[in-house]
Amino acid sequence: IDPNDKNVKIMEERLSGALAEKDLETQSSEHFILSADAGYMKNIGSHIALYDLDEAFNSVSYKLSFYPKNKIPVVFYPLNEFRDHWRMPGRVNAFYDGKLRIPYASTNTPSSALKPVIMHELTHAFVSLMTDRPIPQWLNEGLAQWVEGKSIDRRTKDLMLNYEVARRAPDVSHLD
Repeated sequence: IDPNDKNVKIMEERLSGALAEKDLETQSSEHFILSADAGYMKNIGSHIALYDLDEAFNSVSYKLSFYPKNKIPVVFYPLNEFRDHWRMPGRVNAFYDGKLRIPYASTNTPSSALKPVIMHELTHAFVSLMTDRPIPQWLNEGLAQWVEGKSIDRRTKDLMLNYEVARRAPDVSHLD
């Protein structure tokens, strides 16, 4: 195995992330499996974080008319660990890769303050669960921004308005 191979590096990163996550505390709700360090769980209270996550779930479910059956894993990270481990560009506030991965500034950051980020990433999770293949990135981001409450461009707004009226996802089979 070549340690410089791109795929080997990706697997090493995922493995080191999994090893780091085994030391986190875990709590569950009807819709989520929440993992975070003990300091965050103690200061914020896992029940409050799970309540905020469930509230976001209900909001996103309503907007997308989709109600996932399986629990969605969520990992809250201290911001410095998130940046150091995942090496994401500064503009990335969180991401979804099968788990919602959300950084917080301090152990006193309430999960309610993270609501826009949670709503955005939760939309990506829902889209992933709703579709059997990737959708165009502009549509995925447009949906996430719409659900989050950000302003969006006219083209995406028209698609979302059509979706809201019809209560079904737009036909994207012709898009690349």
